[in-house]
Amino acid sequence: MSRDDLARLTAQGFQVETQTRGSIASQIVRLRVPQGTSLTQARQTVQLVDARASTDFDHFYYLDEHLDTCTGAECRATALVSWSAARATQCGPTPVIGLIDTGINLDHDALTGQAIEVVDRPAPHADASLPEHGTAIAALLVGRPGSSTPGLLPEAKL
Repeated sequence: MSRDDLARLTAQGFQVETQTRGSIASQIVRLRVPQGTSLTQARQTVQLVDARASTDFDHFYYLDEHLDTCTGAECRATALVSWSAARATQCGPTPVIGLIDTGINLDHDALTGQAIEVVDRPAPHADASLPEHGTAIAALLVGRPGSSTPGLLPEAKL
C-alpha cells in the first residue's frame, strides 16, 4: 500500500501497528481496526482504498525473512503450534503432505532443495493466485533446516 493509502486508512480510524518488507510478500502492514468496525467491514474498507491489497485476519501463519522487529517466542513457527522437533520421530515415518493453497515460490530460500511437487490446476482459471500464503504454509511445513523459516517436518514431501 502506498503512503497515501495508509494515510486514508488512518484518517478513517485504522492504526498502523507494524509495517515490514520481506521476500514472501513485498510488504506486510498490520492494522488495528477502528473500534466498532467489524472485521468484514475493515477488509472491505482496505479493499476500497487499494483494490490490489491482499487482506486477511492476522492468523500468524506468515513467516517472513525480515522479522527483525519480532524476536519473541510468538515469532517462531514452532512456538505457534506448540511443536517439539525432538518428538517428531515419535510420530512414525515421515509423511507425504498434501496442500491445497495458493501458488508456491519454489525459489524462496526456505524451500530451495526441499521435496515439493506442484500439481497444476486441472482447468485454467481467470488469474493465477499470488504465492504469498502458499509459500508461507509450505515453509511452515517443510522449510529447509538452517533457513530463516525452518519447517516443522523438513524431511517430508509436500
